[in-house]
Amino acid sequence: MRFILLSGNIAGLLVLTVLLFTVPGLAAPGVIDDIYDWVFSGAMLSEPRSSVAATSVGNMALFAGGRLQNGSYSDVVDIYNRKSKTWSVSRLSVARSEIGAGSVGNRYALFAGGFDASFKPMTLVDVYDAQTGQWSQIQLNIPRAAPRLLDLGSVAAVVGGLSGDLQYLSKAVDYVDANLTVH
Repeated sequence: MRFILLSGNIAGLLVLTVLLFTVPGLAAPGVIDDIYDWVFSGAMLSEPRSSVAATSVGNMALFAGGRLQNGSYSDVVDIYNRKSKTWSVSRLSVARSEIGAGSVGNRYALFAGGFDASFKPMTLVDVYDAQTGQWSQIQLNIPRAAPRLLDLGSVAAVVGGLSGDLQYLSKAVDYVDANLTVH
């Protein structure tokens, strides 16, 4: 199985870094084990931004939200479909930055929390259904920005982040199951 890690920004400009390495025999059933199937050379996001949330689900790679050059937040989601080798643009329900991104059940892309325009952490999770192309929303139990998401198969863990209270760092863990129920 080959892994792709996308990262970072430098001086407010998005920089995509692709690191490749192979762990033989670890591909999940139905997962294509070919890095060249995911190549989108020369591609650019529809608008320049930093702190973009990125995840993949099914045949889609999604790049959501972030901070624009003027300091405001974006609601844009750039979606790359590796089967058709095409890009499309969608929107989050609320513009924000410092979003946690992950997936659950190999069907749903999750864009969790983030800072709203008044720099308050959010409970909002925008959910993209890769099978239908539809969006929905669910709520975390505790508001936070910059949580990390871990796909555990039929459950995703939404871990830590910035709480916005006096303690500031969050130790909260929410779980989102494949039925989109938050525990």
